[in-house]
Amino acid sequence: MQIHFFNKGSLDHEALRENGVSGGHLYNRYLIDELRKKQITVIYYAVDHLISVETFLSKIAEGDIIVIDSLLVVDNLEFVLAYRNQYPILGMIHLPQIFDPKNQNAEVLPTVFEVERRIFESIPIIVTSPFCKEKVVDAFGLNPNGVYVLEPGVADFEEKENFEQLPFKLLSIATFDVRKGQTKILNALSQLKEYDWEMDFYGNINYDPEYTQVIYDLVKTNGLEDRVNFRGSINHAQINEVMKRADLFVQMSSFESYSMVIAECLSSRLPFVSTRVGAYRSFDQYDGGIFLSDFNEDTLELALENLFEDKAAYRKLWLNKAKVYDRDWLKVTDEFMTILKHQKVIN
Repeated sequence: MQIHFFNKGSLDHEALRENGVSGGHLYNRYLIDELRKKQITVIYYAVDHLISVETFLSKIAEGDIIVIDSLLVVDNLEFVLAYRNQYPILGMIHLPQIFDPKNQNAEVLPTVFEVERRIFESIPIIVTSPFCKEKVVDAFGLNPNGVYVLEPGVADFEEKENFEQLPFKLLSIATFDVRKGQTKILNALSQLKEYDWEMDFYGNINYDPEYTQVIYDLVKTNGLEDRVNFRGSINHAQINEVMKRADLFVQMSSFESYSMVIAECLSSRLPFVSTRVGAYRSFDQYDGGIFLSDFNEDTLELALENLFEDKAAYRKLWLNKAKVYDRDWLKVTDEFMTILKHQKVIN
């Protein structure tokens, strides 16, 4: 058995560093690494747009399995429909494209919706949290038995040990994309200039240049140049050290299928404030952070103000660690193989 894994872009460590850390790409890379450790052959295809049928047919063999990442499914409807009856195909759905803000306009959304609906009805799909499963089952009217949940693991991170009395060094790690909510973070912080804080933004600034410019303009307009730092893309190997040096992680995403970065905060013991996205219900059992009641920047402002003023409230976040977040990638890989067996694609 071979697994043919189609993904948009390279999984090379240096390429990930240059292009920015993507949770979906990291998930795929760790899963593939663990599969290969189990002596399972994974043929990886770095695809820009359309799957090359000729290349695929030259490598496929009887008993092989196809996995297609969510960034490619919309472009490859014909491929999926043509080969779903000949070879087992699974969709690895990190971000359903109907939830991407880039596809929300009235001209694009109906087409994206219809293509995803046809694909998700045609093949089993894997999503990364119960929350995401609920969203796609509800949006497309799917049979829930064809939607599997495979939550990611987390790397072996060291825990933060030194904490300030009040949070000073704030941290955000996310691609500069309207879905990630950097503007809401800045709007909230612009109302809290009387407090002592500094903000570090890590992430790919080239994903949406227009949105990045809006962020830069907000910093200038609100006079935050001396307090906001743009650090650029970050190598995933550096995230643990960056988290150990920070005091508080801030996330204002409008949609995350899982949110690997919150899992990494829990593993690093870095307190966080986040919107209720992805696997927040799973994460909540570990404590160590605040999940906001809504996506309003005023709600974020109040939460941050409380932590800036109340030593006990901040101290509670880093003391209140109910248990260690230790889901590893070996367990994820074992569960992945169980899904394949359940689909009867392997013996």
